[in-house]
Amino acid sequence: MIIADFGCGDAKIARSVPQTVHSFDLVALNDHVTVCNMSKVPLGSGSVDIAVFCLSLMGTNIVAYLHEANRVLKPG
Repeated sequence: MIIADFGCGDAKIARSVPQTVHSFDLVALNDHVTVCNMSKVPLGSGSVDIAVFCLSLMGTNIVAYLHEANRVLKPG
């Protein structure tokens, strides 16, 4: 399973599970975090199995974040 963690904070998921986790946030709190705008993450379309949003949906650009998650999620 490949996981995209949108608004990952300190990337706790990436540090806690054996699966591949792509951790995204506006600020990098450690080396696991890729700094980016969560409405344009550096992943290919249909490349992840799971998208995680934990507290990041409080942002002002929630619709764009959800569209981006839908873009990177594998069909089905």
